[in-house]
Amino acid sequence: MSISIQSEQLQRLWNGLVACARRLGVRYEEAEELTSDALMKGLDCYDPARGDFEPFVRTILRNMVYNYLRKSLNDEGDIPFEDDNDQEEQAMLERIHQQLLNVHPEEERTFYTAYLAWMATAERATVSEAARRIGKTPQQGWDILRRIRHKAETIRAAVLDEVEMRPSVA
Repeated sequence: MSISIQSEQLQRLWNGLVACARRLGVRYEEAEELTSDALMKGLDCYDPARGDFEPFVRTILRNMVYNYLRKSLNDEGDIPFEDDNDQEEQAMLERIHQQLLNVHPEEERTFYTAYLAWMATAERATVSEAARRIGKTPQQGWDILRRIRHKAETIRAAVLDEVEMRPSVA
């Protein structure tokens, strides 16, 4: 089976898929890698009798992004930053954590608190379980977590900018 696609169509498809992955909460580099993997898998598995290629590969990409996010959450924990024993880094992470506890709306604060509590008591906390504990579906939990992660990245950037603007003590 072969798929006929023009260069402009491929570029438009690529850009749309990368944008889709970015909207789902992954960084640009990961979005490009996941898009490439999704296209390769889509080309291997596509059956024209089952519909158009673009929605097919978009579904593959979406599933790959969810799997990637789920794996990175389980591997790295809730806050998407490296944990370092450096006191300044720990202080920065604590400031980010405190600001995240003050996030609005109430739904995000409730989910964040429930997830942290679940992490403290469970061997392996899951977004799905934290979502269920506050009366949300797993998908709603992932949506809330993406918003929280985005805010965490924004807060982290602001904290880093603030730290860089401080005069250094020599």
